[in-house]
Amino acid sequence: MNESPDYQNGAQKNDPKGPQNGAPAYNAYAYAPYRVPERIKREPLFQRGKRDVVIAAVLIVLSVLWGSSLFWDQLRAGYTIVYILSLAAISAFLICKGSKVTPFSLAVAALSAVCSLSFAFTSNLTVRFLSYIVTLISAAVWFSHLAGKKCGKSDFGVAKCAGLAVFHGIADIPQTLVDLFAKSKDPKSKTWLRILIGVGCAIPLLLILIPLLMSSDEAFSSLINNLSDAKEWLLKIIVGVIFCPLILGFVFSLKYNKRSGERSFGIKCVNSATVSAFLSVTSAVYAVYLFSQTAYFTSAFMNILPKGYKFTYAEYARRGFFELCAIAAINLALIVLLIIFTEKKEGKLPLCVKIPATFISFFTLVIIATAVSKMIMYINEYGMTVLRVCTSAFMLWMATVFIAATVRLFTKKLDILRTGLLSALIILSVLGVLNVNSFCARYNYEAYVEKGAAIDVEHYAALGDEGIEYLCKLAGAPDEDVAKKAKLILEYKVYYYYDIDYYAEGSYDDIPPERSFSGIGQFSFARQRAYEAFDEYVEKSGGFDAFTDHLN
Repeated sequence: MNESPDYQNGAQKNDPKGPQNGAPAYNAYAYAPYRVPERIKREPLFQRGKRDVVIAAVLIVLSVLWGSSLFWDQLRAGYTIVYILSLAAISAFLICKGSKVTPFSLAVAALSAVCSLSFAFTSNLTVRFLSYIVTLISAAVWFSHLAGKKCGKSDFGVAKCAGLAVFHGIADIPQTLVDLFAKSKDPKSKTWLRILIGVGCAIPLLLILIPLLMSSDEAFSSLINNLSDAKEWLLKIIVGVIFCPLILGFVFSLKYNKRSGERSFGIKCVNSATVSAFLSVTSAVYAVYLFSQTAYFTSAFMNILPKGYKFTYAEYARRGFFELCAIAAINLALIVLLIIFTEKKEGKLPLCVKIPATFISFFTLVIIATAVSKMIMYINEYGMTVLRVCTSAFMLWMATVFIAATVRLFTKKLDILRTGLLSALIILSVLGVLNVNSFCARYNYEAYVEKGAAIDVEHYAALGDEGIEYLCKLAGAPDEDVAKKAKLILEYKVYYYYDIDYYAEGSYDDIPPERSFSGIGQFSFARQRAYEAFDEYVEKSGGFDAFTDHLN
């Protein structure tokens, strides 16, 4: 390391003679003052105003309600209320002069609100889970447009815009919290922030200490148990506090961070001749497969089993379904990748690529249509189940995406991701609001009553709230075996829907037991109909005591 020119050869500054009388050379670095590197000051994201404080308070409350609707109410009507309130509150905060409100973004917002109604109508776990994921994605897309983020016109413009908004929101969490709670002329604001941090750090420790203290002392345990409602709300607040920074960071980053959602990425394209050869070989294999399966395709569309086929209707319908899903997923990825990475002439795909790619889409649509026809044949023979309806709905969505992908090969006006998102919102809204569970239960019950078709009583037990109404009807069926199975299932179901102690002594006839699900957050129209059917059936059975005598 080179020394400073003022201190070369150990000489002190302004001392031309250097070290004297054999004194040790002067070490400049030993006496130089230590320089503390200057702190890089981060620019504030925003200057806190009254409107920011109000929306922050609203978001904190919504975070608590969101956690409650997710973990305690298990995505019922409570989530519908929280989602619509969040959609309205955040939209009112984000809307500005630069908001990019388009027909697509408005459709996403409206359909997501309709889709959220599914939680108030159906108890189908698959529909509610998928609706939950799709509504969150839709909200991110709508808020990004509303905040004026440029999504671009590329095939993945919407995904990049919403995805970057989420990542920017996570990155802006620390600055958002500082600007909300510490940036103020009042010096006490930082003290309050530090107090909140200390309380937040103490919460995980309390979750360990309190159970230990309850186990060590009966009096303390009784005190905590008597505060069960307060304890539940404390847990809800803790969960809300955990998720609140994510929501605050996302919303305030969208509002005040001017980073665009549009990014340019350098993509090296593949020569069209290579892509054409690859697709041609794949198309040839698919063509041979279509030719070999002609008899099976014809039989499926004619609703009959192929001649000489040794399997049952169920095996015929299930055979190859999962392979179909894998092939469809591969083909969809293939078409999307070729749209992105193939060399284009004046922004258009060459004809030698379009032809085999179109054939691959056509092949996929043919096998999807065949699978749907097989499923219809299966339903006509064995009845309708939720799985069969949801499977058919999934294939309908897949066909919609493939049609969009095929059109995209010839024009840029149709976006695959936008079509997929909108079609998913529509299909999930139909499955949820029209209630696929209730539809299947009614269809099979009417087929049993009017046509004398076979009925699976255990299937009604698996339908959840929607099955109770029809189990109560089947309990009075003329077929003794069907009635006996329905009564037995209802006798066990009563302990789930009512707070009945299995080992309690006494009578419930004077004071009927309370409902297990009574809050607005756990409400659904299907559950309400289940309770009405249960109350009527129990009354006909002679009350709760007579109804539960068989098990006691």
